Amino acid sequence: MSQIALTFAIAMIGVLASMLIGLPLPWLLGPIFSCFFAALVGMRLVGIHSLNESMRTILGVAVGATLTPQVVATFPAMWTTLILVPTMILCIGVLGIPYFAKLWRYDLTTAYYAACLVACRTCSSWVRKLAVTSVRSR
Repeated sequence: MSQIALTFAIAMIGVLASMLIGLPLPWLLGPIFSCFFAALVGMRLVGIHSLNESMRTILGVAVGATLTPQVVATFPAMWTTLILVPTMILCIGVLGIPYFAKLWRYDLTTAYYAACLVACRTCSSWVRKLAVTSVRSR
């Protein structure tokens, strides 16, 4: 079996498992989790570069299409969150990079990416709350 076929099979197993346990977004989260665990145990996963790029484009257009004038009109009511997100990212970068580099002795590149993951995780929950708020206000 080719590496690409194996990767797709692992992803499909993730979809089916997610559907069985009732996980939300099974076609998104299932492959993420199954490929993550497969990579953790040392399996070599391969993707199709052109397919990955085209799917990112489609996803970007789909997300961008949800930014309607009605959603933009709710931004003034959320000004504190909109200001705090970049501020929080900056603070996590300023504090997180030295934290990972000095305390945990990561090289600067690894410390940067570790701090960025923390910032993205923190701010993604804020953005999720922002999105839920804007949907509820309609």
